[in-house]
Order: sequence, then C-alpha cells, then structure tokens
Amino acid sequence: MTAAVLGLAVVVTGCNAQAGDRAGGNATKDVRVLTFAQPNDGEPPDQLVAWAEQVGRLSKGSLRIEFKDAWRLGEPGYETGTIEDVSMGKADMAWVGARAFDRAGVTSFQALVAPMLIDSHALQARVFDEGIPARMTDDLDALGVVGVGVLPGPMRKVLGVSKPFATPEDFAGAVIGMQDSGVAEQTLAALGATTRPMPSGARQLDGLDGYEQQLSSIWANHYELAAKFVTANVNLWPRPLVLFAGKKVFDSLSSEQRKALRRAVDESVQGALEASRSEDEEAVPELCQAGMRFPVATDENLRSLESAVQPVYDELNADPQTKATIDTILALKAEVGAGPDSATCSGQPSGSTRSSSDAIPDGTYEMTLTDDESRRCPGDEGNPGGPFELQLRNGEVQQYEQRGDQARELGWFGTYRVFRDRFELTESSSGNTLTALWSFDGKALTLSDMQNGACGDATVWTTHPWVLKQRAADPAASGLDGTFQTTLTKADWSSQGLNGPVGTFTQTYQDGIVTATEPDGDLAFRGTYTVFRDRVEIVTSEDTLVANWERKGDRLRFSDMSSGGCVDCGPYAVVFTSHPWVKVE
Repeated sequence: MTAAVLGLAVVVTGCNAQAGDRAGGNATKDVRVLTFAQPNDGEPPDQLVAWAEQVGRLSKGSLRIEFKDAWRLGEPGYETGTIEDVSMGKADMAWVGARAFDRAGVTSFQALVAPMLIDSHALQARVFDEGIPARMTDDLDALGVVGVGVLPGPMRKVLGVSKPFATPEDFAGAVIGMQDSGVAEQTLAALGATTRPMPSGARQLDGLDGYEQQLSSIWANHYELAAKFVTANVNLWPRPLVLFAGKKVFDSLSSEQRKALRRAVDESVQGALEASRSEDEEAVPELCQAGMRFPVATDENLRSLESAVQPVYDELNADPQTKATIDTILALKAEVGAGPDSATCSGQPSGSTRSSSDAIPDGTYEMTLTDDESRRCPGDEGNPGGPFELQLRNGEVQQYEQRGDQARELGWFGTYRVFRDRFELTESSSGNTLTALWSFDGKALTLSDMQNGACGDATVWTTHPWVLKQRAADPAASGLDGTFQTTLTKADWSSQGLNGPVGTFTQTYQDGIVTATEPDGDLAFRGTYTVFRDRVEIVTSEDTLVANWERKGDRLRFSDMSSGGCVDCGPYAVVFTSHPWVKVE
C-alpha cells in the first residue's frame, strides 16, 4: 500500500512527532498521526483531501491524516471489511459509502440511498443543509466505531454494456454489478435483475450486463472499452462518504482534537458538493469523445422504474426512523423542484444538435496560407506560410501544418460538433473551445466569425475555405472493423532490441475510432483511423502512424509501417507487425 500524507508538513517518527514553536521559542507539541484507510487505488477523493487539510488547520497542527490507499483492494466486500478493520484497530479511521452500513447491521443511512429519491445535486445540497446525514452517524457506536461525519458524493447511474437501462424490462434477467449494499440488492432485484458485488476499481466487466457506477469511475477505469451506454437521467442514488474512527482511537484524542475532526467535515461539505458536481460533469465530455452514448429515459420510463421499486420503499418505510427521514427528503424534493441530473454529450436538448456526419462530410480538407497571411498576428512575424490539412472523422478533428521547410506536424487535435449554424471545436490537450459560423457548399467548408480564440486561431481556421480533397471511407466497408488480438513473446521484443510487455494485445476498430489495450488490460492508446485502399492512418493525441494492411478472413496483417510523427515509433512496429492479428468479435 502507498501512503499519502496531508496536513501539517513535519517529519514524523512512529505515531507522534515533536514540532518546534512557530514563534521561535523552545515549546514543543505532539503531532498525532491518524492512519486513514481508503479503498481507491490511487489518490483519495477530492472531498477527503480537502477535509484532511482542514483537520490540520483546525487542530492547529496537532493532528495529521495519513491515507492508506488501496485498502482491501480487489475484495467485493471491502467496505464492510473496512468497518471491521477500524473497529479492531487495524486503521485509526476510514471512509465507506453510506450504502454499506446496512450490510453491517446499521440501517440509519438507508434513506440517503433509497432508490431514485435523491436524484440531483441540488436536492443533495438541501439534505446536507438540513443536517440530515450528520444525525445518522449516531448509530455507529454499535459497530465499535464513532461517526465523524458525512460528505456529499457523486450520483450513481446505470452503465449498460450492450444496451441502455431505462425500463424494468431492460433490467429483467440482467446481471448488474454493484458496490455491496442491501438497498442496492433489493432495488435491482425489484427491477428483475441479478446483482453481483464488485470490488473497488474493478478492471473488468466480464459477465456483467450493467453496472451501477458514477461517471468519473466509468472514465477512470476505462469501462467505456467494454460498455457503450449510460442512461442520462436515471440516478439510482448518490454515494455519500461516511467518515468514522475506531472508538478507542477517538476516545484517546483530546476534546479539541475531536471537535477539529468533526468541524472539518462541516467546513468541507460545500466544497465536497462542488467536487461531486465536477466529478460528474468533467467525465461526460471524455466519455462522449470515447463513443459513450447517453440515451434519455422518458417521463413514462421514469414512472415505470419508480413503480417497480415501490416494494423497496414498503420495506424501508416499515422502520419508523427511516420512514420519517424519507418523508422529510420527499418534502425537500418538492421544495427544490429539480428533476434528475442528466448527462448529455451535446449539452443541448435531445434532437437539437445535428450529427456531424449529416452536417459536414467526414474526410480530408486542405487550404494554404501565404507567408503574409501567416504573419499578420502580433508575435507571428517569423511564421512562414504553407499547406494545412484538416481531418474530420466521427466528431474528432486533427489539423496538420507544414510551414516553410519544416516537417509536417500535428498542430491541433480535439473534437467538434455542429449546432445549427455554429461549428464548435474543443482541443483535447487544453480543453479550450473555439466556435465559428460554418457553411458547406458540397466542395469546401467555410468558417467565419471565430470566437474565443486568439488571432492566430482565426488566421488558420477562417482565412480560406477548407477544400474537401477526399471523403472518408466507410470503415465498415473497408473490412477493418472489428476486434483483433495478437500475442507477443519476449523474443519478439528482444529481436528489435527492445523490452516490452508480453501477452495478448487487443485492438478494436469501429466507426473510425481505434482503441488498443495492453496484456494487463490497461489502455495503450485511443485515436482515429482513416482507410484509403490498402493504407491505414492512425492518429492519437500524440502520434501518427501509417501502415499497409491486409485482411484475409479473420486474420489481419500490418506491414510497411511508417511514422507520420511519433515520439518513439519502435514499440508500435513490434506490436503491429510481428504477427497477424486474429479477429475475436
């Protein structure tokens, strides 16, 4: 396990350390280090990082949080196991989702995760404003732990492997992955599904038809490689973070230190709300670019789901405390008046965005700047002109330039979309967005009235029409579409003087998008591909590759690989050309 330490920056030995008086005197004070178990294989959630910093400040440096990452990594029951670990003193503190406590015998948090009840960040904010989650921690003493507080979390949606989930019929007979929870199991069973508890950060979705998951985790774990749908406006429940400490540990702290832990939660709630919104919102454009689809459930669909999960509410309402809390949240929901938060690729109502392929043909476009045109902007006086090439494919765009005697290079890479008369470009590396008016006369794409960019952006994009030189071939017609695998040995690498991963590599070509994974399942690269006769060009955010290709039955072979521009081309040649690729689906 790795340890991430936040709080007062001092050197620590053992469980305590001495820190000098900041005023310059001889006074010393003990610094108490609290080990904090967290399941993420990597950095803790932003909500926790902010809380840990507040602890250091509010305790005046007497407390420091040391995160123990990847706690119980790979275990489906990691959350209930973590509760037990803290009660037994294996870690001083931890967090788990509010969903997990009913498996440990505490049901006070169930109202927070009642199906489709808290379905927007606006409502979650009101629930926290009313102090409802904080009161739920009182029942944790029975588990040998002490509740420190609760922080807001992201919305959990339904990821569909091969279809969206918008009605009870969609769930019927499906196997749905979940983080283990009694309410989650009851809800998905009421919808007709079978559940499978999953570990934190599970890399594979083998055997699943769907997964209840948050958008940021879908992207971080690259589930878009195996699944293609997220129902945009079906939010099953939020994932609040419950922070708790071992009873003996908590009792050993001073009164001021206990207050610091809890006050830090109170002062972190607003930031945690903002972080949760950001988690949901920032993952959407990445997933959209990767080809994820976000179908919207109709009002009738939502009503059918609510009706199907009514038996879950009947059981929850049998507990007077849970019923009272659900009734309070329902009243707040009526006051807030917000519908379920929805994730969409276009940011526009359904049907308002024209498909890029309908509006502007995919293909290769060209234009040329003169030296005078290229040097018109301040700071660009030394820039020579030259030919520019624009490649549009499936909502992705690459722009190449060759100025003067310089080599051809990738000047711009990102995504584009068309809305009415506006053409919007978003650069992948910076996230910067340019917009312009557009027209296409069947031969050339003309952009004008560019906004948000610098003078040089307008020069390149709008000075001349971009003439369509070659329409993109239909990848389905090319025969390159499909998923292919090849296996490399140590000898394959050593024969080229290289050392690389051994095992089975996978590439998927579909609708102009290529995705490659390494033997351990990690993403190797993602990009676009264009086929012209027996040549294929692959463009990633960093590299451009060109090769001959030949398909005979289920066997695909690459040869004569050359670089259109890459930092280190050797490994590509080994992976692509050492052996034939065999189609697996």
